[in-house]
Amino acid sequence: MTTLQRYMPNLDRMVRVDRQDFDIAANWKVVAEDGIDGYHVFLSGPAHRAFGRFMDGHGLRMINRPDWILLHAGPGSPDSGVYDYRSNIGKGQTPDYVTFFLWPDLLIFTFPHVGAVWSFPMTPTGPERTHEEVVAYTPGGCALDEVTAAAVRWMAEVLGPEDVALNVGVQQGLRSPARRQGRLLIDAARGDMSEHAIHCFQACVLEALGRLPAGSAATLLSPPTEVG
Repeated sequence: MTTLQRYMPNLDRMVRVDRQDFDIAANWKVVAEDGIDGYHVFLSGPAHRAFGRFMDGHGLRMINRPDWILLHAGPGSPDSGVYDYRSNIGKGQTPDYVTFFLWPDLLIFTFPHVGAVWSFPMTPTGPERTHEEVVAYTPGGCALDEVTAAAVRWMAEVLGPEDVALNVGVQQGLRSPARRQGRLLIDAARGDMSEHAIHCFQACVLEALGRLPAGSAATLLSPPTEVG
C-alpha cells in the first residue's frame, strides 16, 4: 500500500464513479502482457501513439518486484490529442503516468494530473476469452472535474476499445500455424522497448503451473536500488 500511495495518495478514500465492461476474445495472459509492456504504445493504433506522446513514453520504466510490477513515466505533451491537463496541474493524484500490475490479474493505474484512479481485473471466462471490468474511482466519490472527466471518456471510448482490438489481434496471431513460439527481447538498460516485465510475468505463470522451480521469478526482479 505504501508504494501505491506514493503515487495515489487518496487510494484508501476512493469510491467508484464509472465502469466500463469489455468482453475480449483473447486469453487473460495476452491481456495482462498488454498492460505491462512499453513498446506497443508506439507500435499500435492512433490512440496509443497519442498516448506515447501524452506521457514520456520513451522514458517509461518497468520495475519488477515480488508479486507486482510498476510502470512509471513522467508527463509528456498536453497537446497530444488525449486531453489537455494544463488547468489541472497540481490538482491530480500525480503528475505522472503510473500503472501497477498486481499478480496475477489486476491493474491499478492513473494518468497525469487527474483526480481519478482506475482498476481492471482480467477475469478468464474461457481459454480465449477475458472479461475486463474497467472502473474509475475518485476520492470520496466526488464529482469529476473537467480534466478528469475527459480522461475517463478517453479511456472508455478511445483507448479501451483500441486496446481490445489489439488484444484480439494478438490472440489471432497466436493461433497462426506459421509460428510455434517467439523470443522475448530484453534490453540491458531496461528501456521502454524491453520485455523484462513480460519475462517476469511469464516466469510467475510457469512457476504457478509447476513448470519452473519455485523462486524462478524472483531471479528476474529489478535491483533493489531501482525505485519508482
